[in-house]
Amino acid sequence: MTTKRSFTASVPLNGKLWVMGGYAHPNTILSSTEFLPLDGGPSQPGPELPWPRDGHCAVTLSTGQVMLLGGPYPENKSVIRFDPDTETFNTSMPLMRFDRYSFGCTVFNSAMHGNREVVLAVGGDGESSAEVLDHTQPNAQWTASNYSFLFIYI
Repeated sequence: MTTKRSFTASVPLNGKLWVMGGYAHPNTILSSTEFLPLDGGPSQPGPELPWPRDGHCAVTLSTGQVMLLGGPYPENKSVIRFDPDTETFNTSMPLMRFDRYSFGCTVFNSAMHGNREVVLAVGGDGESSAEVLDHTQPNAQWTASNYSFLFIYI
């Protein structure tokens, strides 16, 4: 990569690994992104995020779009969607219910949601909740999940 970064999110996209945002020493949260070719070639700059983020999570939807969730305060409830065909960001996605930083997320077809594709966000720095977004439905909102987690710091 051309930029040293930690606390990034990454997903495969169009045959490359898309690495988004992150933290760069000293005390800089990044809005830059890079595409890393899978053949080991040099990285290429990607689209600039709407705002800097680190400690966030990302999933690739079945539509080929990418959803980015959470990150640093005050954006730790934010959700944005990237459309690789138009290279545009939709920043008007519904906010998550809970603050999320350094957490897990995934996308799957949920039997509880008519086997539709949903996004699940779980845990995070000091957070033991889980929430789900049935993004295929009009006016979708994040709802609490039946899952709960206990994190123990040693």
